[in-house]
Amino acid sequence: MDSRGPTFDASRTQEFNIENYKPLSFDVSPVDSSKVHELVKYILNHHFNYSLSIGRWKKQSPMRFPEGTIDFDEICKHIIAHRKIDHSRINMPKIQCEWFDSSFSVAPVFNFPSNDSEDSLTMVVDSKLSESYPIKPRIDREGCAISSMQLPLQVELIRIHKELVADSSALFGGNEWLVKLMSFFNICVSLVDITLIQMYYKAKYDYILMGWKFNIDELGETINRPIKEKVKQ
Repeated sequence: MDSRGPTFDASRTQEFNIENYKPLSFDVSPVDSSKVHELVKYILNHHFNYSLSIGRWKKQSPMRFPEGTIDFDEICKHIIAHRKIDHSRINMPKIQCEWFDSSFSVAPVFNFPSNDSEDSLTMVVDSKLSESYPIKPRIDREGCAISSMQLPLQVELIRIHKELVADSSALFGGNEWLVKLMSFFNICVSLVDITLIQMYYKAKYDYILMGWKFNIDELGETINRPIKEKVKQ
């Protein structure tokens, strides 16, 4: 009776080039044009505050923006070709929600104490969230003040995502890639939390303007609660 354990063929390991092996890659297959049409319809309806169908938007073409004129099909072809909206190549304004996506920052490298009091020259970063929102970041010395982390974190998330895919072979070369992956997930969680908090305070201070309902007894507070509970509310 043969009492030996199982054996394995290790010859293929010698052919394995870890530097060229990338377990992650971007999908380069052709873009689904029907999804692009739906996306462009959503963008235009959001920008112009309309509720038009794809067919109606095609009849509306060409559309006028401050940057120039463009038609529906031209926008779709641009997205299919570049897999994004490249504003340097197309006559379209940046589509963003002013109170949600705006972020301003100042980073003074000076400190100007007052000659008449204990105060210093103070720079105030205004928030686009609401004119009634009482908290305004301010700084009176060397440092940095940011009105909202929403946009900076979005930009950082995209950057890390690209690096994780492009450098996925680094998964086998130490902890740096795994630390970057952990940062990616942490930013995702932070963005969800920031988004919920922004919507909470927008509803609290501008619910009449937005046509929303705000009931603090039902929504609760924004602190000392898990994200799962905030999402349910």
